Amino acid sequence: MDKIFDEHFLINELVKAGFDAEKLFTSALQARKCEQLSWRYALLKLLEKNKIPFCDLAKDENGAPFLVSKSGFISVSHTNTQVAVAFNPNVALGIDSQPINSKIENLQHKFLNEYEIELSQNNIDTLTKAWTIKEAVYKLVNQKGLALKDIEIQRFIDHNFTSILVNNIKINTYSIIENNTFLSVAFFSED
Repeated sequence: MDKIFDEHFLINELVKAGFDAEKLFTSALQARKCEQLSWRYALLKLLEKNKIPFCDLAKDENGAPFLVSKSGFISVSHTNTQVAVAFNPNVALGIDSQPINSKIENLQHKFLNEYEIELSQNNIDTLTKAWTIKEAVYKLVNQKGLALKDIEIQRFIDHNFTSILVNNIKINTYSIIENNTFLSVAFFSED
């Protein structure tokens, strides 16, 4: 078993680094416990790589995690087999990952508007990419009551970049596909 999913290894490493053992679990489900531990461990390694000392984590009023020290911005995505953590010391960002799966075709009406459904042409890759884009933007904007349909994909600029509009605020995303999984990062546009 890979260390990133070995519960005992993760708990020991996180407690050694200063995580409060009582706060490590927010889910009673075993699979979710490993996800919770894994993203925290990935965050710890990312902070170490950037020479930023670990501080405590908290959740804001919308449930989004943040560094108590305010030493940077984080975003997290996790599924039962993968974790993704993004960190930037200066600007907010959102991240999402999703394995490609044909089941998303049945959900598209829940997160895409009519124009986006037409744009995607029922292509599973495009639908998955649109899902990760909207989830990453949702995490970036962090606005209570925001629906995924409210996040408008204006256009796919190229294979990787997408232009988004939320409440008249322009947001860009960058997406990649690797190991049959889409990963999207959202950031506020500078123009």
